[in-house]
Amino acid sequence: MSTKPTELSRRTFLKRLGIWLDDQPPDNTGSPDRSLPFEPLTPISQFYRQQLYGVPQLSAADWKLTISGRGSSLKLSQADLLALPAASLPATLLCAGSHPNHPLIGTALWEGASLEQLLETAGVHGQYIHFIAADGYAVSLSRSQLFGAVIAYRMNGDPLPAAHGFPARLIVPGVYGYKQPKWIRRIEAADTPLSGHWEAQGWPADGEPLPMAAILHPHAADTLHGEIILVGIAYAGRRSLDRVEISIDDGDWQPVPFERYAQGCWSVWQSRWTPPAPGQYAARVRAFDEAGRASVPSAPAAFPGGLPDYPSVILRVIA
Repeated sequence: MSTKPTELSRRTFLKRLGIWLDDQPPDNTGSPDRSLPFEPLTPISQFYRQQLYGVPQLSAADWKLTISGRGSSLKLSQADLLALPAASLPATLLCAGSHPNHPLIGTALWEGASLEQLLETAGVHGQYIHFIAADGYAVSLSRSQLFGAVIAYRMNGDPLPAAHGFPARLIVPGVYGYKQPKWIRRIEAADTPLSGHWEAQGWPADGEPLPMAAILHPHAADTLHGEIILVGIAYAGRRSLDRVEISIDDGDWQPVPFERYAQGCWSVWQSRWTPPAPGQYAARVRAFDEAGRASVPSAPAAFPGGLPDYPSVILRVIA
């Protein structure tokens, strides 16, 4: 029997939350059906991609992973990596440069070797771990941040595609995507961090994300009537979400229920709203984590063009 997880398209994902799109109106007589399997994984074909350079073309036969530090080293082929005990990790990746109204975020089930076990087997020690990729990209994280991390070679049950890091990439729950390099060739333990490309541009050295929230449905182009169901996602990295709130036409912020898919993954929120009359209404969403931090644009202040304060959508309501 196949163990490949189910990938849900955006349409199917929303339908399983009780949301019907286009020509099929929602049944507003009951609550969303939670009895159906709920596995909101982003299909690989729709998963966002960001890289500084081109996608390196690597051969599994020639690729090697070297782990070193303080005189100790370990070299693994892809066959060696695949022979190690496998760990599965559902995790959300968020791009730090994500636009509030066009978020670059996705959730996948990653499978690979435990990074901690690799470091222990190699016998390397250091407060920081450096990751050097085949395209020259380099980044570091403190060893304390790497709990649960994997060197992944499968994504949603399929071999890792070249565009997403084949033969292997780093997946770390709860940090921005720029801290999770693809096409890894070297892992080095050290006592000091290195300053990577994005850290030098003003992004946080620890890669810890601010909370984020987004509205997935309805779209600005949708024509609506009757009760409106708003659906979206929220994410706070390793931290727990404290609350998600929406506001209509700059009205009071109202709390909405949310449900987290898994530890280290996004949460799904949903709210019902009945417009008082036909017209256009602006809906906004925000989220707070357990430390009280609010979702705001995560880019440095110098981000070109600036960013809106909160994700929003214009609701076009007809009689």
